[in-house]
Amino acid sequence: MKNKITGFLAALLAACVLVACSVDSPVSGDYFNDLDKVKGGEKPGAPTIVAGGVTQPQPDEIKIAFQTESITDPETGSNDNLYYLIYYWDENPATGFDDPREYYSAYYYLGYVKDSDYSGTDPKEVSFSLNPNFHGTLWFWMTSYDGGRESDHSNVESIIIP
Repeated sequence: MKNKITGFLAALLAACVLVACSVDSPVSGDYFNDLDKVKGGEKPGAPTIVAGGVTQPQPDEIKIAFQTESITDPETGSNDNLYYLIYYWDENPATGFDDPREYYSAYYYLGYVKDSDYSGTDPKEVSFSLNPNFHGTLWFWMTSYDGGRESDHSNVESIIIP
């Protein structure tokens, strides 16, 4: 009797899963391709890393100076809700990336800062720890993110860690 009940429950569960999987999506398949329907329809402008703005003030620290004075979120007209995403790699992305989408890969993502954390003056600066055992060249670039879309990538700046 126990096997019949277990078999019945398994069949009932399979039927429920089958019904649940066949439920229609609340939006059509091309919904997310329509930028008028997706939050953050237009992407914000990209920050600019200051020329020579990647420095090593301490042996275990990297500092990046960047400008955002002309960046706004196209939907709000301000930069209050923007995040600046930081990426890096130990090869030059201009020669190392086969696909431009690699500039946005989580593999190269370092972290972010919020525009609201700054007083609004440029250049802004962000610092982070560096592995003191690393020696070589690092390339950095940034993007802006408004909660819906990510900007094109900024210029790429490098630093040689002796």
